[in-house]
Amino acid sequence: HNDPGYSSDPAVVFDGSTVHVAWIDETSPQKIYYKKSTNGGSTFGSIVEIGSSNTAQGPRIAAVGNDIHIVWNDGAPHAKYARSTDGGSTFTTVDLFSDAWASGQSCEIRWPDIAIYNNKIYIVGVAAYYPSYPNWSVIFQKSVDGGQSFDSFQSLYVTECCPLTRISALFQTNFAFGTILAPAFL
Repeated sequence: HNDPGYSSDPAVVFDGSTVHVAWIDETSPQKIYYKKSTNGGSTFGSIVEIGSSNTAQGPRIAAVGNDIHIVWNDGAPHAKYARSTDGGSTFTTVDLFSDAWASGQSCEIRWPDIAIYNNKIYIVGVAAYYPSYPNWSVIFQKSVDGGQSFDSFQSLYVTECCPLTRISALFQTNFAFGTILAPAFL
């Protein structure tokens, strides 16, 4: 994008010959953008601004047909989720993991990631709790109605290190979680 800031953290997904891209423009406030190509990446359509905040970062994207799903770290306390059901022309945005706050602590959801299968949305992230840092939890939230609503989050793993997460749809009948533990000094 042509703002005076710079772009980073691109995420891309293919659905047939349609290429979907999301990225961050680090101009203040930081913005999450989306753009698509319907001809395998030869040309791209218009830019759509998905959201903005002073701390937006790390968008991840998943798409099937006209349904596009984007998650990103929006700083404390939530991750954000945006959904389009019209091929990326418009998006609605909601907070995720809003009930992840521990009693007497604040938290930030970092490194959210997304997968979709059979109109179900699976989202995983890392909750960094404060002031008891380092207290990290890999957390999971899902939607069974294509992103219209989300179940309460589940804590999958707690550690004193900083886990990096990935979630992916595997084959056509399973989904899997993977946790990669980074050394404490990273």
